[in-house]
Amino acid sequence: MVRSLRASQSTSDGRPAVGSRLEAELQWSPKHSPMKPNTIVLVCNDEEFQWLGGIPVIMRAKHTFSFHAENHLNTKSTYFLHTEEFGGLLGAIFLFFYRSTLTTTFDSMNQKLKEVAEERWAAEQANGPSNA
Repeated sequence: MVRSLRASQSTSDGRPAVGSRLEAELQWSPKHSPMKPNTIVLVCNDEEFQWLGGIPVIMRAKHTFSFHAENHLNTKSTYFLHTEEFGGLLGAIFLFFYRSTLTTTFDSMNQKLKEVAEERWAAEQANGPSNA
């Protein structure tokens, strides 16, 4: 799970700048120690946030959040796609041993993201947009 995420450089609107390093703290599960991988922002726009992290050649992970606005029967919603691609010499081995843990962790993180997004949306509906 992503415990914290902060870009070393931001754009004028506060988004992480493409090419900047991310100061990330990740924890796969409560029984694992937090880690701070070397990460870099690949994409950051309204539709996608993507970063690459890991140890070159040994293990790399490309993490992507994609957001797609949808309108169904006059109801606005957002389709959210969360992926992570593993590579490097240990990527497949890591995925083999930790697939179940990762699935559980990502499901929990996605649920928390949904809750935060819905709370912010409800607050904006009541009070107008915030910069939080």
